[in-house]
Amino acid sequence: MQEVNFMDQYLDLFYAEAREQLETLSRNLLAVETTGVTEDVIHEMFRAAHSLKGASAMAGFNVVAALTHKVEDLLGVVRTGRQELSSLGIDAIFDALDYIQASLFSGESDPGRESYITGRLEEVLPGEVAAESSAQVKPIEPLGHGGEWGDTLAITITFE
Repeated sequence: MQEVNFMDQYLDLFYAEAREQLETLSRNLLAVETTGVTEDVIHEMFRAAHSLKGASAMAGFNVVAALTHKVEDLLGVVRTGRQELSSLGIDAIFDALDYIQASLFSGESDPGRESYITGRLEEVLPGEVAAESSAQVKPIEPLGHGGEWGDTLAITITFE
């Protein structure tokens, strides 16, 4: 008999997907920096940010979800043609991606740096989008998480 902890498997999947979405964002941001913005690249980046935001929120990484939400908002206004992606925007996104990576994979937690990066992203967002974005970010309890893994949900799968 082999027991499989659902939350451990979910987190393994989350980390693999997060790494992939971060790589997509970084690779495409480098492409934008060197060759300019294309519709396909911005759409791919927006989808990656959207996926990372949702998965982070479900897994309980609310800081990552909030920062990724800001990145998604910036990419959204670029995608719809409301704003161009400036060098300041590119730098702010790179800062956010670096912090997200450190937060997820190295356990970094620095509220001061988080606030600084959030501010940089908000500076390059149109005013009404920055205000809407701040109002929408609400911490949620992740699936099966009541403070400690397993408090509200414990699933064991046994294979024979």
